[in-house]
Amino acid sequence: MLKYAPLLMLMNGYWMLSNKQIFENTYSYIIQKSDSMVSSHFPNQALDLGPATPVFLMTVFHVALIVIFIVNDV
Repeated sequence: MLKYAPLLMLMNGYWMLSNKQIFENTYSYIIQKSDSMVSSHFPNQALDLGPATPVFLMTVFHVALIVIFIVNDV
């Protein structure tokens, strides 16, 4: 069960480091209360060589390791 803890930490770290409101001071306005907030956390922007890129690559590597462990146990 503990092998999934680093994956959750890496996913949370990627989400924090790719936050455009903190690091780039950009945000999107909400016109009406019923509109949802656009977070700008898109997978196609993961390799833009920002501070979140190494965390994204380590997350992909960790997911690959978990898949390999699951396949080997079967």
